[in-house]
Amino acid sequence: MSEDIRPGGTYKTLDEQREVLSPAEERFERRRRTIGLFLGPLALLVMMLLPLGLPYSQQTLAAVLVSSLFAITLLSTIVALIISETTSNTASATIVVPIVLPIAASAGVNPVIPALAAVFGASYGFMLPVSTPPNAIVYGSGMIPITKMIRSGVVFDLIGIVLITLGITVMARLVGLA
Repeated sequence: MSEDIRPGGTYKTLDEQREVLSPAEERFERRRRTIGLFLGPLALLVMMLLPLGLPYSQQTLAAVLVSSLFAITLLSTIVALIISETTSNTASATIVVPIVLPIAASAGVNPVIPALAAVFGASYGFMLPVSTPPNAIVYGSGMIPITKMIRSGVVFDLIGIVLITLGITVMARLVGLA
């Protein structure tokens, strides 16, 4: 049995696992919690109070981000990728694509392009063991700690977002969809 699992078959709590974290991993966790504690509410305040010259009822995240084909494609890729980190690829695509299609149609762009980006983004889960079976196998081996998976997964996710967004929009223009 893995050392992360108790004899009864349940996983250890975070406090029980804390004793095996290296000092560098402990510092990373502490910084992540502190930054998230301040940046999350700050980002919400900035988005709500940013003067855009729009009526208050239109000043939402959708009004800021969703205005062009590239922005909608980027947003759908990011949302699908984030959801894919915690669910299966099929479930992520099933959740995101029906939401992206009407948003793109109401913005007046071809809905196929953001939907394709969402489908590709749903297959880019590199950060957590639950994302894909290969991630679970690698984590289950005990050779790679979760903090290393998250750090490298964020880099791969960012590269994937850029590749998907640019690739889909360029290919759509070459084929004549955009």
